Amino acid sequence: MGAITFFVPGEPAAQGRPRARVMRIGRRFAPQIYNPHNAEDWKARVSITARPFAPKAPMLGPIRVHMTFMLPRPQSHYVRSKERALLKPSAPLWHTSKPDFDNFAKALIDALTGIRMWADDSQVCDSRVLKIYSVDKKPGCLVTLEKITSEPLHELCLTFPADSQNLSENILKSPLLKETETIA
Repeated sequence: MGAITFFVPGEPAAQGRPRARVMRIGRRFAPQIYNPHNAEDWKARVSITARPFAPKAPMLGPIRVHMTFMLPRPQSHYVRSKERALLKPSAPLWHTSKPDFDNFAKALIDALTGIRMWADDSQVCDSRVLKIYSVDKKPGCLVTLEKITSEPLHELCLTFPADSQNLSENILKSPLLKETETIA
């Protein structure tokens, strides 16, 4: 089976984190758990869009998921003219404000788990998440899923020069690791 790619239209929503508060009920106090951000509508849209692409049996083994979240631009990114709104040359492409990228990814992964795209979301071993402003005023998310067929060692070797003698030594020297980080 090759890669599965589809586009989910609509404004992406981030999965909120459960919060707790104490409610007063008469003379007693009771804890209450609530979810401040509800992504259920977005997750339903993901499920409806992805269902035709789901395999008959859930995918098994390690899975790679690439997600590109395209969010609507604020009005401050546009110059108003009499004919239409034009994008300012200084308008950024990267969406660097809240919500966080991992909360967008969590909502999408949960929705795909719900339609049995895979047996369990713990199978997602590799992912890439981009959070950008939509370039064509069409918000949504482009999703690509694929089974990982190579071993992790092969994936690591692709990161380092071919003449590497000692992989673990090169990993420790990698610019991907900060100087203060160590591998135990």
